[in-house]
Amino acid sequence: SWGKGKYPFSQDFAYDDTVWGFAVATQTRFHADDKRLHITGLSQGAMMSFRLAFAHAERIASIAPISGPSGFADPSPFGGATPTNDVPSRKVPILYIHGTKDKELEFDKNAIVLRDEIVKTYGLGVPDTLRSETSLRAYAYRVGPGAIFEFWEHDYATTNLNTVGGHCVPGPIEAGDGVLVAKPPSARPFRCVDPNQTLDAGTEILRFFKEHPLP
Repeated sequence: SWGKGKYPFSQDFAYDDTVWGFAVATQTRFHADDKRLHITGLSQGAMMSFRLAFAHAERIASIAPISGPSGFADPSPFGGATPTNDVPSRKVPILYIHGTKDKELEFDKNAIVLRDEIVKTYGLGVPDTLRSETSLRAYAYRVGPGAIFEFWEHDYATTNLNTVGGHCVPGPIEAGDGVLVAKPPSARPFRCVDPNQTLDAGTEILRFFKEHPLP
């Protein structure tokens, strides 16, 4: 989901309602568990995940945005995220992933600002360390026994699409990954291309979703 122009210069979010309508219709059509509606997305899709969590906190079980702050802190045309001071009606569990080599949304100016705003808004304390590796760090902020907010940072990048750097999705590498122009189904320009990466975003997101049904 995205606006009609390059975000954040265009803030037309007309497609949010379309995506939400599709999600609800799919849940109804396939008789999915009402407590298992989760949202994820990359970049502008990540921003959409935050906006939907704020708009439908009573329906969304959890979200897992990748490289796209919003809701708690919005990107600005000047290169960094600005805190909004907005508060969702419910503390929706969040797993957030962002690359330190991201050239679209710089890590320090966006991910760190977002992290600090979520911690402040949710009233969270010192996190537990989930992973601590050369190119990967992950932290869990807990309320009781469960983690309500996980923050994952990685040093991977997509080597063949140099304009975005670490603005990519970590996971298993296949032929064609990172290539801007490729024939489907191998056209995945936003896949992190690093032979040493140890984060499979899809696996961790599904694990987080499984752990966080709607109360």
